[in-house]
Amino acid sequence: QRQRRLAVARDEAFCFYYRANEEALRARGWEIVPFSPLRDTALPPQPDALYLGGGYPEAFAARLSANTAMRSAIRDFAAAGGEIYAECGGYMYLCSGLEAAAEGHGLDGERRVWPMCGVLEATARMGQGLRSLGYRDVRFTGGAPLGLPLETCRGHEFHWSHIELHRPYAPLYDVTDRTGTRPEGVHHGNVRAGYVHLYWGGLADAAAGGNMDMETAPAAPAPLSPAGQVILLNGPSSAGKSTLARAPQEKLLADHGRHSIILSMDDLLRACPGRPGALLQGMAATGLPLTAVLHAATAEAAHAGAWVIVDHVLGERPDWIADLWRRLRGIPVLPVQVCCELGELERREKGRTDRTPDWPHAARQARDIHAPLPGELRIDTSCTSPEHCAARILSALALHGKAMPSPTLEEDSHEA
Repeated sequence: QRQRRLAVARDEAFCFYYRANEEALRARGWEIVPFSPLRDTALPPQPDALYLGGGYPEAFAARLSANTAMRSAIRDFAAAGGEIYAECGGYMYLCSGLEAAAEGHGLDGERRVWPMCGVLEATARMGQGLRSLGYRDVRFTGGAPLGLPLETCRGHEFHWSHIELHRPYAPLYDVTDRTGTRPEGVHHGNVRAGYVHLYWGGLADAAAGGNMDMETAPAAPAPLSPAGQVILLNGPSSAGKSTLARAPQEKLLADHGRHSIILSMDDLLRACPGRPGALLQGMAATGLPLTAVLHAATAEAAHAGAWVIVDHVLGERPDWIADLWRRLRGIPVLPVQVCCELGELERREKGRTDRTPDWPHAARQARDIHAPLPGELRIDTSCTSPEHCAARILSALALHGKAMPSPTLEEDSHEA
């Protein structure tokens, strides 16, 4: 592969790195170029990416803050679209400020907020006790760092600090520990940061043609259930459901050789080309709700063994949920809440050309209509590509396999 330059922060403040990780990066074509955020006043010449590892930025907060030239260089690199990956201490360094005591005063000294790089609108705050310690499993939702071919990875988390985000950011990954799974980290443009010290050392053996450490290897596509399956993309207008629907369809075919169909209300309305009102008039004449046609088509296809990806604004009315759930009894369903930051949603809605934009309608749907569904997977399309979203969906399906639940509502309370 083309040699790429990776500038790696390495000094007393940033010293937590797995040697096997660096070997894996070299095997994938990276030239490792160390630099010191404490002493250097500029980044190494022409880096393709930055890697800010863990360490003790709180112990060197005054010196890191005083090096304004380096802080500006990193901020400018990010603003120009440069790729940055930061772990733990590096994550703290990317924040607007770091609340810590002066050097030599430990955790009990008088604190102040030391200005940091300002790449992320956030404040890292040192605590009085340990906040997190242990091994972690992560599943990337914002893409793996540095072009690594990973959808999942393992790592270790150890920190006393917490990071207070001052604006909503898309998470970098879902973290699983003994207490459960939660979204963590930040993915913003080309910046990826989180607390977990990831281990991808097994990729070095794979690049050299050897055996990959299966604990860290990207999993081969897991077998999926042969029966019918419904992937329900449920969310507001312009959240990206139609675009997202095509990505898992393509990945299902490429990775598993499985064909699927996409159903949506727009598809039904286009069933009468040249006569857009014909279908609606027919529904009005029979008294059959249009949504019931979509639900019936979904159920018939799934009961016949097809895989169906449904683009639906299901939360508009509780009776719609009850109707679809009743028809899909016995069929595995993965409900996916497709959401989007309001600013990006507004941009997409106002830029629509397939129909007249209606931002108040889309905004109302985003704020008001979502009803959580059993076993729901949440996907934020604001900054994440459809391909990465599709990988999350198929990973969730492979995780469940044949045991993927069929729809039930608590006590069937909505069926009446």
